[in-house]
Amino acid sequence: GLGFLGKLLAGNGTLKTLHCQRNKVTWNKKSKKATKAAFEVFADFAAALSGNSTLSDLNVAGHHFGVDVCDALLEGFEKSRVTTLTFDSNNLCGEPDVEFPDTRALEKII
Repeated sequence: GLGFLGKLLAGNGTLKTLHCQRNKVTWNKKSKKATKAAFEVFADFAAALSGNSTLSDLNVAGHHFGVDVCDALLEGFEKSRVTTLTFDSNNLCGEPDVEFPDTRALEKII
């Protein structure tokens, strides 16, 4: 899935835009195993992007990743060339109904 795509993108010098929003391949609120797998896949995906010289527009909206996956994904983008990141509906600061949001991932953006 996305881990393999990340490896392909690492050496790709052609693709400029990638939209992979709301594809339901990585996250399930009821499964800690699925959340852990999403964390690993997206951390690897983001790390692979650091080797891509052309991808500038990435849409990963609508996955409801949660704080840990968002944090790992955004950390990997620090060395990428992505300048436009569509990241809505990913629970960047945790679940919307919590009293004190977790801002670790948000701090990587602002």
